[in-house]
Order: sequence, then structure tokens, then C-alpha cells
Amino acid sequence: MRRTGAATASPIRRRSVCDDTAVPGVLDAANVSGYAEGVDRRRIVSGLDKFLGDSPLRVAIKLLVISFLVGVVMSTFGWSPYEVIAWARDTVLRAWNMGFATVDRFVDYMLLGAAIVIPVFIILRLLSYRK
Repeated sequence: MRRTGAATASPIRRRSVCDDTAVPGVLDAANVSGYAEGVDRRRIVSGLDKFLGDSPLRVAIKLLVISFLVGVVMSTFGWSPYEVIAWARDTVLRAWNMGFATVDRFVDYMLLGAAIVIPVFIILRLLSYRK
């Protein structure tokens, strides 16, 4: 027995252009938007909402509150935006220089080890070749 009424909401059905069977993801030729009756139009999200993650007004309010809190913290510690940027730049430069110093040390260790390992390898190969 099929019930009708507000208690049983039917899912959104999109129809195929070729036949009368419901095909997910295919738009109905008669209904260009592809949405069946009863769909809440407020739930349709615009591209800007998708990009921001929420409505523009809510995002602006969140950004204002977070900016205020960050400003209070920075003022408390006596930091300026220039100091924060300079600290980040110096940190990246130190990590960069440490990385190349590590590569330089790695190459030095490799050459030191190769000075012993390669001649020993060649000697062992020559000795095993005679057998």
C-alpha cells in the first residue's frame, strides 16, 4: 500500500531525456533546473558560498572576530605585523641554510666512506674472480 502526504517525502528524481526511467545525475528535459517539487531553494549553494565555506556575511563576521582576537594577542606581546613577517622569513632562511648544510655534510660523509668502500669492493671482487 502506498502512502501519500507530508510524512513520506519522495527523494529528488532526475529523469532521463530518452525514456521515463529515473537516472541519477541526468536532468529532466521538462525541468531545466533538475529539481523536483518540494526542494528547499534556500539549500542551493552559490559558487561564492562554496568558495568561502559559508555565506559571505557570516564569513565576514567570523573574520572580524578572529582579527580582533589576534590583534589583542599581538598587542599584548608587543608584536607588529612586520616583526611576524620578519620572524617567518628568518625561520625559512635558517631552515633552508640548515638543509644545505645537511646535504653538504651528507656528501662529505659519502665521499669519506666511498674512499674506503670502493677500493675494498674492487679488491674483494678481484680476489673472488680468481676462484
